[in-house]
Amino acid sequence: MKTISTSNVFKIAAIISYIIGYIYLKFVLCQDLFGVYGQSVWMLIFAVLFILWTESFAYLLGNTYQKLKENGKSVVEPVIFMICVLLQSIAACVYGLHRDWDIYQLLIWHGTIIYYVMCRMGILAAGRSGIFFLTDCFTGAVMIPISNFLLRARKLFHKEGKPEDEKKDFFAPDDEEEKPKNKDLGIIAVSVVVAIIVCAIAISQLVGVSKTFAGISGRFVDFWVNIFSIDSIAEFFEETFPIILLSIPFGCWLYALVAGSLTKEEVVSAKELEEETESFHTLPSYSAYIIIGSVCALYGIFFISAFIDLLNGNIATTAHEASEYAVGSFWQLVRVVVLNMAIMGASCFVSKEALWTQKKTRILATILFVFALAFALLAAFQLGVYIVGYGFTPRRILSSWVVVNIVVWCVVILVRLYKQISAAQIGILCAAATFSIVVLGNF
Repeated sequence: MKTISTSNVFKIAAIISYIIGYIYLKFVLCQDLFGVYGQSVWMLIFAVLFILWTESFAYLLGNTYQKLKENGKSVVEPVIFMICVLLQSIAACVYGLHRDWDIYQLLIWHGTIIYYVMCRMGILAAGRSGIFFLTDCFTGAVMIPISNFLLRARKLFHKEGKPEDEKKDFFAPDDEEEKPKNKDLGIIAVSVVVAIIVCAIAISQLVGVSKTFAGISGRFVDFWVNIFSIDSIAEFFEETFPIILLSIPFGCWLYALVAGSLTKEEVVSAKELEEETESFHTLPSYSAYIIIGSVCALYGIFFISAFIDLLNGNIATTAHEASEYAVGSFWQLVRVVVLNMAIMGASCFVSKEALWTQKKTRILATILFVFALAFALLAAFQLGVYIVGYGFTPRRILSSWVVVNIVVWCVVILVRLYKQISAAQIGILCAAATFSIVVLGNF
């Protein structure tokens, strides 16, 4: 079986990217998808076509799942994110984008597609999801597409030359090759014209013999007449042609994302990444005592004061007051938990030793995330009070998703302090999977 050359694979993928870019611009971006049933089916169509295009592109260039496994990359993550893209697209197809968080849904849908490509091509930092998640997102959304934006043009119009042709004048015609090629094209063009004339004469003679044939030939002629009519041509240049032109940069961006990820050579392994960031690990352990100890003391004072308020009766006495208090403090509690996670993330970069390697710093980190878990549960309780009083809405469902994931992350980090697990990877996969399931709800 004859295999397709690498250059032809890039060219075929480049041609297909024009179609995918057109579909994306005309049917995904240019139509009002917000809450409109039926039109959002194009999000699913685009997602399926994009995944098939990406998978075929990678497979034909030898970037198979088996190769990812051999190179120590995750083969589970690309499958999970592919399923997440499809689930989110199905939700948009069935229910449209949910009211009050349609923008979030659309942004996350795009982000999931980008992250799926990076997982599939095996170019995530350290080979899998982790604490460099934001860096990976920025690389996939900005760095790779911009740096490879003209890659489609280069691959599409590139001609592979022979080594002995390098000394030849690029603009000089090849007498032995160009002339026969031009001659063949001329023969084909003349043959087509002659075939059209002959078929037209034959049709004009046969229409009087068979009424059925006359009907078929009449519809055939009318079809081509309508296509090349003045109205059809004017409609094409007024409506379709501008979309085709505008879709070119979108197709370039999509091709740059996929092809650029495939041609990216410098992928840092986990060990290399650790060695490259070793210079950042400068803060001694006593800095963790000061920072984390101060924060934990502050949190302790907060919970003591909250307990005193409870004993003194300084709490909401009605459902309405409790609901108003819940709305006012919910996001503050969430931000406090995110602050704790930022402290943990920063320690992975700047501390000489990880917090879980020493007994004292591990105890401090445990106390920190016990407080974080308490804050998350308190936020969940306040959100529950508000939902009981006023019911579910799309925005409250989104808030519930945020709280559930924060609770999961706190538990995973607490486990990581005492057991070797991929905490960041678990948290990212959990967030992607739960969001893709939540959007399938009818609300």
